[in-house]
Amino acid sequence: MKASCFVKNLPPATSPGQIEFSYVWANNTALVTSKNLESIDLGTSLFLIEMNLPNVASKVLDVSQLKLQIVNKNFPSLIFSFNIEILPSPPVIIFIDPVSGPNNEATKVTVYVEYFQGSTSALEAKVNGVPMTLDSYRAESIDISTTALYFALPRALKAGRHSVSFWSGDNDPLTFLFTALDALTPRLKYMFPSQGSTKGGDAIFIMIDNFDVQGDLEVFFGVARAQVEFLECFQRSCTISAVLPITSNAAVMNVTLSSSSTQFVLPQQFQSIAPAPRLDKCFPAIGLISGGTSVTCYFLDVPDSSSLSRVNVTARFDASFGAVSSVVTLDSSFAVSLVSPATLFEGNVSINVRFGPLSFSHMFQYVRPCNFEVHCPSIGFIPNDQRLSRQPP
Repeated sequence: MKASCFVKNLPPATSPGQIEFSYVWANNTALVTSKNLESIDLGTSLFLIEMNLPNVASKVLDVSQLKLQIVNKNFPSLIFSFNIEILPSPPVIIFIDPVSGPNNEATKVTVYVEYFQGSTSALEAKVNGVPMTLDSYRAESIDISTTALYFALPRALKAGRHSVSFWSGDNDPLTFLFTALDALTPRLKYMFPSQGSTKGGDAIFIMIDNFDVQGDLEVFFGVARAQVEFLECFQRSCTISAVLPITSNAAVMNVTLSSSSTQFVLPQQFQSIAPAPRLDKCFPAIGLISGGTSVTCYFLDVPDSSSLSRVNVTARFDASFGAVSSVVTLDSSFAVSLVSPATLFEGNVSINVRFGPLSFSHMFQYVRPCNFEVHCPSIGFIPNDQRLSRQPP
């Protein structure tokens, strides 16, 4: 801190270093002395002297007196002096580590305070206004001006900011903020996919934070238990891969994680849906333009397939109807046998099979008979029973 002094009747210096000043404690012990003091002559024997006060924070713990003395060494008996009242520096928190931590366990926090006031043995502390137990904090002096304080903040603090205050004796408390991070409430990061077939077998991936997996983990879709194929946890974040179980009906269901220590229902629900009916294949996909090729089409996941028969299944080869010779059902899969009609031209046509509101299409190729006299431009497989061999003349 800079101090400006106006001194009257100070004998002026005739050479550098003649004027010096010193700070003297009440017991006449010199604190600091300087001979490199400059003065400004303001006239009429008035001088302006500017100087920087020394840093005595580490030595002043209570209100103290300092004496400032200014003298021209050529006139040692003319000492100009006055007293300065020195107040102790206010305590300042200069370091906190850590400033946040998970709330699933007690967190040790170190705080450094400069110019801590009071006895460390009389330290008291509170968290959110509630006194801390004596065994959860302590203090020690690091150097003449720095005090280290150690706190063990309790487990299960509510997620968010918390006020920690501490003091000694009648001194004002110091306060710092600590942020508790939620590590107790399980939190879903993602579940993918969020829907699957009622037939089961789909791989479902789940990533969740703060789920304490102890012992075997079980995953339930509704009431059906899934097979857990993969589980990996790192720093309270777990990745799970489960095989979707078979469900009887399409539905929206809860997904539950269960271990020996806890159970958690995911905030996101899972939807099981009936698989879409589809045409798997038709074989053979090639036949003669003369017609009569027996073609079998195989269908999967058709609802109520057991109620289907020849009378409610129709088939077309482009615009021409094909004869449905048989319908064979097995659970949700079934096969339809067709007979291709005759046509005038070779080339690709579309087989269209319809039953109820469902319609399916598959490509079919018409070709001419191949023999040794006529070039056969068609390619592909022709059933053995429909190939023509050379007739003797």
